[in-house]
Amino acid sequence: MSTRWIRFDLQHDLAFFVGIMFDLSPLYFFDKLYLTVLKKFHRRGANRRSNMSSASYHFPIRILRILGGMSLLFLFMASGTMRIDAKSSRAPRADFCKDVSEIPVEECRDLVALYDATNGDSWNDNTGWEQTTTPCSWYGVSCNFGHVSTLSLSDNNLDGSLTDLANLSGLSELHLSVNLLTGAIPDFTNANLHILDLHGNQLDGSIPKFLSLTHLQYLALGDNQLSGTIPNFNMPDLTYLKLSQNTLTGSLPDFNYLSNLQELYLSYNQLSGSIPDFNMPDLQNLYLTWNQFSGGIPEFTALSNLQILHLDANQLSGPVPSSLGDLTLLDSLALNLNTLTGPLPMSLTNLSLNSFYFHNTQVCEPPDATFQTWLDGIPNKGVTNILCYSDFQIQLSGDDVMLSLMHHSGGDTISYAYYRSSSPYFDEIDPGVTHFGDVSAPAADGAVSYTDADAAVAPPHAYYYQVAAKDDDDVSYYAAGEVGLFQFALEP
Repeated sequence: MSTRWIRFDLQHDLAFFVGIMFDLSPLYFFDKLYLTVLKKFHRRGANRRSNMSSASYHFPIRILRILGGMSLLFLFMASGTMRIDAKSSRAPRADFCKDVSEIPVEECRDLVALYDATNGDSWNDNTGWEQTTTPCSWYGVSCNFGHVSTLSLSDNNLDGSLTDLANLSGLSELHLSVNLLTGAIPDFTNANLHILDLHGNQLDGSIPKFLSLTHLQYLALGDNQLSGTIPNFNMPDLTYLKLSQNTLTGSLPDFNYLSNLQELYLSYNQLSGSIPDFNMPDLQNLYLTWNQFSGGIPEFTALSNLQILHLDANQLSGPVPSSLGDLTLLDSLALNLNTLTGPLPMSLTNLSLNSFYFHNTQVCEPPDATFQTWLDGIPNKGVTNILCYSDFQIQLSGDDVMLSLMHHSGGDTISYAYYRSSSPYFDEIDPGVTHFGDVSAPAADGAVSYTDADAAVAPPHAYYYQVAAKDDDDVSYYAAGEVGLFQFALEP
């Protein structure tokens, strides 16, 4: 098989290949081999010259392909070698920070420590980090007067433990929410810190007291795995506190040192005890949903600026205080899923509520037309449909209990059903509830009476009575809530 030859311009092409090979100084041995082969074929080509210039030669395609492949292979190997060498020979973190400008070396080292502790190479955005000597241009870093002032790395896939950033003396805002941070929260000592947002991570352990953060205005630690009690914060400038969605326990601390607080979020914990009568006149939003608070609802007389009050899903009992009607800025009120009893106060009609939830309680609605019109006008609500009748009477006559309810004509009620229970909770599936009689509603106003002849057959006991009204569609609604407790004792 004959050898194919191509025209090879020595002045340009040979210089190009040789230049590439000599640029790869670690491959000097292969450079020499390459030139030797070229010279050999240069001499062979000289014997085959015809009408070519002295700078042009014929060169075998097969040999050129081999040499070209070797060149590319050497380039690839050298490139990989150079990358590995560059990474392995990178200066230590401390040495890297010695060359930075704009901020003190100690602050740079704190930033690098955070980067390393949270797997910075896997951040969603790590532009500039450990790549330039100007940390103020790194992603999420802002500086002021030669110091780091803001660190904003929320929702950036930080994965690891949180460092204390103790040398960032000028740090004013720290935003690290919605990441994968684990471990305990450091007891930050950055005295100039105004905003600390760590919500939406996997942080655990107890909440530090943050004794040095006396100028903090915004503290968000919600949606973590924090446990223990809430410490007594000494943060007079704090306006926002979010600790919801953790596993915090115990009673609420004294919030008197949080006199400027405007928003308090403590929902979805395991907090217990009574709810204090907060003395925070600037408080606007109070969320205590899904805890284990017990006792009555406080008067909240000092919360004149309150707009949202959510106390639902606790163990609160007793009546709804009429003082809630004085919270004239209130927009949303949630009292549902408690054991509250008694009538809703007429003072609530002073409020312009957008939402009102009191379902799954034992409170009743005043039948007053003004109250019902006000309630109907609330766009979002959850109600009990229990109407209160103050003229419901219970009397003991011998061994019988005489029940009497004043009927008000003009409504849709066609009959009444009487219920007895040994507890104040008239759940229809409760086996302790007895439906013992029905009475048709009279055509005009008048008393509707019924006798419970079976109540007095047990030893001394307390009985609760309730009346349900039925309309012409046979739909029941409670006409009386916890209408009364009739206690009596029988001699054996």
